[in-house]
Amino acid sequence: MPADSLRSHDGSTRFDAALRHRSVRAMIDAHAGSDAPYLRYYRQTEKRRSLTFGEFSLAVRSLARHLADAHGLTEDSIVPVIAGNSPETLAAYAAILYLGATIVPINPDENAEFFRFVVADVAPSLVIHEADVALPGDPAAVPTMRIGEDLWETEADEAALAAWAEGLPPASSGNRATIIYTSGTTGRSKGVSQSQGNWLVNAEAARRLHAMDDGHVQMCVLPVFHVNAFGFSFIACLYAGAELILNRGLYPLGYWQIVRAEGVTLLSCVPSVLQTLTQMLRRPLADPPATVRYATCGAAPLSQRLVRDFMAKTGFRVIQVYGMSEATNFDLTVETDLSDAEYEAIMFGHDRTSAGTPTFGMELDILRPDGRPAAEEESGEVVMRGWAVALGYHNFPDGTAEVFRPDWLHSGDVGRYRWFRGKKYFFLEGRLKEIAKRYSESISLIDIDQRLVEEPGFEQAVAVAFPNRAAGEEIGLYLVPGEATPDDEAAMRQLKRIFPEHRRPKVILRGAAVPKTSTGKIKRASLSPLFAAYEDTVFTS
Repeated sequence: MPADSLRSHDGSTRFDAALRHRSVRAMIDAHAGSDAPYLRYYRQTEKRRSLTFGEFSLAVRSLARHLADAHGLTEDSIVPVIAGNSPETLAAYAAILYLGATIVPINPDENAEFFRFVVADVAPSLVIHEADVALPGDPAAVPTMRIGEDLWETEADEAALAAWAEGLPPASSGNRATIIYTSGTTGRSKGVSQSQGNWLVNAEAARRLHAMDDGHVQMCVLPVFHVNAFGFSFIACLYAGAELILNRGLYPLGYWQIVRAEGVTLLSCVPSVLQTLTQMLRRPLADPPATVRYATCGAAPLSQRLVRDFMAKTGFRVIQVYGMSEATNFDLTVETDLSDAEYEAIMFGHDRTSAGTPTFGMELDILRPDGRPAAEEESGEVVMRGWAVALGYHNFPDGTAEVFRPDWLHSGDVGRYRWFRGKKYFFLEGRLKEIAKRYSESISLIDIDQRLVEEPGFEQAVAVAFPNRAAGEEIGLYLVPGEATPDDEAAMRQLKRIFPEHRRPKVILRGAAVPKTSTGKIKRASLSPLFAAYEDTVFTS
């Protein structure tokens, strides 16, 4: 392996020759003057804007020139963008990347404490925010800029823009593109630094997998400040020249209306979106949109029951994907060309759905605790290397050294693999940090969750590890009751029927909602303190 084996694929660290566009600037320039349709934007069922690739390119380059001339942005600048889904947000992202500068995407609903942390960590040159989003807390005197719909009213001259762009430093896939922060629910917030090359490699992987050159129309209801929609919907569609139907958010009542009207071919989802779309359909779709090929789903564990229910209601397959910010976005995917029998085998022939096989440019494996490769069907830590591995953590060398090791990126996820169609197909079993260490035995909290989702009344149940003096850690259950949920006494009897004593939750707490991130990941660590009263309890049965 080369010296930088962590970011190597097929023995090479060089990937530019495999890319359609070698920088975001080249990608934006390539779309100049194109009248091909690119973006349609909806708020609920109202179409608010339609843009061609040429119109988007013109606005992006005009904004980039303004950011450079009026705000002094250069390739060394770091720019937090506090905004939700809108064409203006995508234009701001693209303009920053056009200059070779760095975006810090931020959820507009984040709290002031998080915002202050990010400002202190990155020392931004400018903060950009939507016109209708107020800055959270004191922005610490950082220069700010609001973007609005007047962005599209540009009268910029193509020749003048081209002459201006010639004076910019050369664009490169090595430019840092983004710093994307974790929520910090399990400790110090970590800003993952990704390069433009990371995102472009991931876009090339998506283009190949989903045939994005061939009439691809993608529906996005996920937040673009998260890696999933940022990479798969924004960057990949722009890279491949595919059409993007961008929604401000999920509006279930109008979802299928938009899909039909726009001829959508791919539905980009997370499990919570699939669940909402499934539950709102009291009976199967009477006239499933003929253009849809399948739905993709990532960001959180996907139960077999949910896949079955969604398929029964819609007739569409679910293509599960897996990835992490530290490796840019999607690194595993179920292949899209499986026969019906192969799909049935890989998604339902085991105790859980498969997260798939490695994407273009990536290699994944399973390691034992001693660092040796695991055998087929043997559990261990999921590790990866390849062209999509990020640059590291911003201003956090200790965290970078722990996770980004010389040969492998250590994901912290537990999984196993089996050979299928001549490839390693991976099955995820939970997080190392989502393991309860009970009397020195490791218990997967994800396994408990996925078993309980099959039980009526336990659809919103979350297994939680909490400190316990006798056991080291014990297991509690946080339960959001539904119509079929039994009382606590009956629920405990049901748990005893389902689980052996060592894996059974010992105490039940009820709540109004399961805390989740914007993409549906459970904030499990935030629930642990709720069980503090049971720290000294010795559970005997």
